[in-house]
Amino acid sequence: MIVGDNLFTHTWSLAVEIQFYLIVPFIYLSERILGTPKSAIFIPGLAVCSFVFYICVDEDTSFNFVFSRLWQFLAGYLTYLKEYHRIIEQQDLNVQYKETVLTSKNQGDSRGNVLSLILFMALLIIGLVPQNYQSKICFFRPCVTLMCSLWIAGEGGKERWVISLWPLVYLGDVSYILYLVHYPVYVFLNLHALTSEYWRTFGLLFAVVSSALLHHYFEKEYLKWNSRSVFTFITFLYISIILIVVHDQELQEMIYGRRIDYEKMLEAPDNYTLKEIVAANDLFNVDDRERLKHSACSYTDGEGPFGECEVRMNSSEEVTAMVIGNSYAPNMFRIVLDSCHKNFNKIIMKSYPVLACEPLWKTKKYRFDCSNAIDELSHSLRQRNPDYLFILSRHISLIPHGFISRSVENKKSLIVANILEKYVPFVKKKIFILDAFPRPKAKIGELVNAYLLENHTKSIPIHVQQTYEMKDARWQSAHRVLEQAMKQCQKCTLISINSFLSNKKNQFQFVNETNGLLYFVNNKHLSPYGLKTVQPLFKDICNHIVS
Repeated sequence: MIVGDNLFTHTWSLAVEIQFYLIVPFIYLSERILGTPKSAIFIPGLAVCSFVFYICVDEDTSFNFVFSRLWQFLAGYLTYLKEYHRIIEQQDLNVQYKETVLTSKNQGDSRGNVLSLILFMALLIIGLVPQNYQSKICFFRPCVTLMCSLWIAGEGGKERWVISLWPLVYLGDVSYILYLVHYPVYVFLNLHALTSEYWRTFGLLFAVVSSALLHHYFEKEYLKWNSRSVFTFITFLYISIILIVVHDQELQEMIYGRRIDYEKMLEAPDNYTLKEIVAANDLFNVDDRERLKHSACSYTDGEGPFGECEVRMNSSEEVTAMVIGNSYAPNMFRIVLDSCHKNFNKIIMKSYPVLACEPLWKTKKYRFDCSNAIDELSHSLRQRNPDYLFILSRHISLIPHGFISRSVENKKSLIVANILEKYVPFVKKKIFILDAFPRPKAKIGELVNAYLLENHTKSIPIHVQQTYEMKDARWQSAHRVLEQAMKQCQKCTLISINSFLSNKKNQFQFVNETNGLLYFVNNKHLSPYGLKTVQPLFKDICNHIVS
């Protein structure tokens, strides 16, 4: 929770749990309809399919998609079935054979207790593994899930002793409400810069004690309420949420002492407090997906932000521009519009409807179908025939993870040049291609805010920011590939945002080193502050290309 106060992560995990509850009746009915032999194949088979999907898709999908998490739930369900059938078997035991069977069972119980104790101790040891090592071990989550299931399955029954220890039983009773309580406690401490070890320990103890009190004096009583009382209480909660949403500005003023205008903050961030800067960084991450959409766009593919949109400007110039790319096209389209609205009478944005597909490489890095991306972009250019083209992409596939030789780079530049040849005939005047730049780590927002709060400062020195870079992503190689490809394209010009995001010593920054505002969000897109910082590049381009 030190760096995990992401609202989406917490609320979505609850949403996944609710969706599990919706799935349970169907799994239960399937198990009853199929019977024991068939369900013994169906349910493990479903768990295996879910697990295969989990390991095959990208990290975000594996974490957020319900089916990719179903194998964990089914592991618990299979444990329940094992215990259920054990109880049924005990009830069906014939009285005259009970003593004999129980004698043989005691020997099995002894072995089961030893195995359960070993698994329990192993889980305790695994819990001591540092978090940064846990994330690097790909089989860590499956291993823990399997061990927990085996432990609980082996501990079934009153005669088992480890799982019946009163501290574990009590922890299980309060665990769910503790899960709900600990999040707002830690977020409150973080937002108020109370991040020392003393405050974190206090937060942990407060969460545990308050969870125990809520369990005894609310949760137990709540379970006794009738339907009318439950409905009234839930209605009250919904009304409270609506009031909070409607009066969010007033609440913000109560918390921070004034209302925060984030547009004004971008103009003069040095005038804002540490808490306000941290809150702004959080907002940059929460709103990233919505900011990819533009209100002036009428998307041809659903509601956007991907696909194609056309915006007509008030300019008297009969000049058109087009923006293509991966998710950086909708990310940077806003500043192209703001910078060039006087220079073009029409600006079109086109990104392939499938996420992460790049315009200068046949993307295979992710598990998306990008096979038709380049042909579709070329077809759109043929139809639109713009005067100017902006290719705005992160060039992820051009960035190697590890060393590659110059000969390999030369081969890659030839491939890029060949792809550009598909675009060049359909652009009348000029093509501007965004150059490669350093890549931040996925949790850049949490890392930055954690540093700001822990050190009670808005400034982040460069040597700290360097730890936020994906060190194995050699962006300089992608720069050389693009630079070499430009030599074979007379219409093409490489444009770079690097100098705009660098300090006076020409050191690249992921966050402004003096005021603490993010240039990049967790999705590696430019934040509103990052976009505002690089906007002069596009203003300069548009002021010079149209005479």
